[in-house]
Amino acid sequence: SELLRFQAVLSSGEILSDEAARIIAEAAVSEDAWIRAAAMTAKTFDPVKAWKTGLIFSDASEKYSNLLERLAYSLIASDTEKYGTLVMTECLKSSGEPWVANALAGIISAIQPLSIKQKQKFFEISDELFIAFINAPDETTAAWGTLWKMLATNGQRLSSQAQLKKLIQTQQTTDVKKSVAISLFLISDSAGDRKEIADFLKPSTPATVQQAALNWLGEINQPATWFGDLIINKWPGFTPERKNQAINLMISNNNPDRIAQLLAAMEAKKIDPNVIGWRRSVRLMTQSDENLRLRARKLLDQFRQDESEALKPFGDVDHLKGDAQHGKLIFQQYCSSCHQIGEKNGVAFGPDLSTVKNQQKKAILSHIILPEKSIADGYERLNITLNNGEKISGIIAEENMSEIKLRPAPGQLTIIRRETIQELTADPESAMPSGLGQSITPENMRDLLEYIKNYHKENLK
Repeated sequence: SELLRFQAVLSSGEILSDEAARIIAEAAVSEDAWIRAAAMTAKTFDPVKAWKTGLIFSDASEKYSNLLERLAYSLIASDTEKYGTLVMTECLKSSGEPWVANALAGIISAIQPLSIKQKQKFFEISDELFIAFINAPDETTAAWGTLWKMLATNGQRLSSQAQLKKLIQTQQTTDVKKSVAISLFLISDSAGDRKEIADFLKPSTPATVQQAALNWLGEINQPATWFGDLIINKWPGFTPERKNQAINLMISNNNPDRIAQLLAAMEAKKIDPNVIGWRRSVRLMTQSDENLRLRARKLLDQFRQDESEALKPFGDVDHLKGDAQHGKLIFQQYCSSCHQIGEKNGVAFGPDLSTVKNQQKKAILSHIILPEKSIADGYERLNITLNNGEKISGIIAEENMSEIKLRPAPGQLTIIRRETIQELTADPESAMPSGLGQSITPENMRDLLEYIKNYHKENLK
């Protein structure tokens, strides 16, 4: 068993013999974290020798690359002065090798908790770290950038700004490197720098670059309302992923200016309160600032009152039982053309209705009657205009750095390259048709809700 193996490795660690050393060497590259830990506590385990062994075999074996990550952490954490330069120098010498990504992860974990005084040992090589970042392949770009940011002095960071700006501006810079360069660029008072970074917030820009740009812009606090104005202005062209990031940045640190702008945008119907979500709503309604707290409660309470009025004709559905068998027929008639339930019995266009099974019936009813007020994450409809003037609307099936996969209708998939997008706006209307409250009688609605809650039971499959 694994327990016996763990005990055997621990025991071997107390024995000074060639056979025990062989057992420890094999255990050090085990897939089991406990076995590896046992090996590294052995009297015969030599971390420097193991590091050199890992360097020899890392190209041929992934397990040795993983070993280098653990060793890099162990060596630096145990004795920064003694082993820090050894490990760092080897990584710099082989900065383009695949194993370096693993080793850098170990180095970063070990250096993160160190004091400024302990980090001073590495200040002299931070220029080399920056060069490694500049020349690194995409696989290790982020790790080299993170390490340089951790170890560079303020003076070194200032002197590197021109090179970072050049990377950001150069069209040939890869999307990954551009994203990291933006994250390393010092927050600037220059209106020109801000505009240049803000220009990346357009649908034709790769997603990772947009994300890095928005995070960078989110650090700008002066003028006080600058960032909020930018978000509200850019909001119609944001994808759901970017909207979620923007809302988080607007309410992070409980910045009263930004929260006031967010509430004003919701009051003016420029931002739909539905995108806030429950957790962030609670945060807004429990603000320390009394005026903002009361304002948020009034706004979000009104949102709930409107919902209550729309649901009134259907009665107290949480306490009324329906006929699930008949509800299955109602599902097939009204829902199956766009939804599945339990990954079957329909078309996978909208959300699978099994995801709401554990909600109260009243909440499910709200999704059905007021689809625009409860659009599920990832199912917002986008309106896209291409550079050639073509217009496409649909739900995002998937997005990555270079393209958006859009579902215009059930059973259809359109792939759109980001560089071909001229304009992207979110449709405030749900892809799900409204008016089901008039099409489905209260009795049939109760049956449908009963089926959604119980579809998994044997007699309904």
